[in-house]
Amino acid sequence: MNRRTVLISNIPAPYREPVYEEVARHFPDKFTVFYCQLLEKDRQWKFPLGQYPKVFLAGRSFTYYRIYLHHVHWNRGVWRELNRQDPALVITNGYNPTHLIGFVWAWVKRRPHAAMTDGWLRSEEHLSGIHRWLRRTVLRRSVAFIGASQRSLELFQSYGASADACFQSHLCGNNPAFFALGDRGRAERPYDLMFSGQFIDRKMPDFFCEVARLIRQRRGALRVLLIGDGPLRDQTLRTLTELGIAHDYPGFLSQEELPARYAQAKLFLFPTRQECWGVVVNEACAAGTPVITCDNSAVDGELVVDGVNGHVLPLDAQQWADAALALLDDEARWCDFSRTSRERVGAFTYEHAAHGLVDRQLPTQAGGPVRLVARQQVHLQALPVQRGHGTHRIGPQHLVKVESGAEAAVAPQPGAGLSIGGLRLGLAGVAVGTAGHVRHIGPGKRLAAQA
Repeated sequence: MNRRTVLISNIPAPYREPVYEEVARHFPDKFTVFYCQLLEKDRQWKFPLGQYPKVFLAGRSFTYYRIYLHHVHWNRGVWRELNRQDPALVITNGYNPTHLIGFVWAWVKRRPHAAMTDGWLRSEEHLSGIHRWLRRTVLRRSVAFIGASQRSLELFQSYGASADACFQSHLCGNNPAFFALGDRGRAERPYDLMFSGQFIDRKMPDFFCEVARLIRQRRGALRVLLIGDGPLRDQTLRTLTELGIAHDYPGFLSQEELPARYAQAKLFLFPTRQECWGVVVNEACAAGTPVITCDNSAVDGELVVDGVNGHVLPLDAQQWADAALALLDDEARWCDFSRTSRERVGAFTYEHAAHGLVDRQLPTQAGGPVRLVARQQVHLQALPVQRGHGTHRIGPQHLVKVESGAEAAVAPQPGAGLSIGGLRLGLAGVAVGTAGHVRHIGPGKRLAAQA
């Protein structure tokens, strides 16, 4: 069987392309991404596609609005393409019909499935009963769970996923490009406030304008920078003009143009009604631009820590204006927040994000079981189990109980086995070490052994 891993995703994203390139570098010709579409209609991203194996599936999509615009993809050719590539592991990062077909293919073919998400509990609180049922159905038959944030991992665990099977592949920006200009002092930044994102209700450009109004009312002069596009663009620019607030709007920019613009702003305001993460916050931090945001995004506490490198406040315009004025008037504190922002975002790199896949999810080059290297976990793909006189196959609900302190034999040679509690598992030469605790062997036949 081919040892390829296939990841099924909606569309290419600028913050994921370098991650997948890094994964493909570690596993040449063993990692492929299936995309449902090249670009969704509410996106205007401009960026080169990454150099890694990818397939754009033929199909159709439609949208509906609930809190924000949702895209539903239907690419029925995904089954045929999975048959052609015959992967050893399928990863899906959503619950569109195309993702669900990929999940069913893995289940029918007895291949392990891993779930991937950017979401968290609050971003999914609006889900209907059928949406939650679909997630429970998929997740209880998955062997690993990849989240963009710690709160994504908490979401998986709320559905019963084991913490040992949860791994993080965070979202990140192009840190080096932003770091190159991020050491600019406050005096070198002509804009007091910055907004970057879609001009839509969920991103709250009207709230940004209200905060700007309150600041100008107390400060006198104020200059703001706005980047992005969307249906509320003209209304937002008109509001700023009516308020007499000096503003620049260069439009929707390419990825290469962004670092210089972020480095021109003193503060970045990130209000949102609901957000999975917000890579614009990574970009602001890397540019040394302190961020004021709310707790409706998973960046709260993980990237932006209130009072450490920015502020996390309720969506009250007066509180935001007070916090912004305090930073604009206190150069020492602004410098401290700017430096700390760059330090905190330093760990959010494409390489580290790829490790959430490379070190833990992908098939080994030896062609044996899928191994989660960092956690010393081994996936067993329907390998036979010998007990007494019979040979039994590990099924979806089997448990292997290993008492604390029990010894697990090492399997140094191909064909050798691992003996635990009277069971003998053929592991094709994977060294496991001493095991402990009780581990569930689910549909992907995963045995977790920890020293």
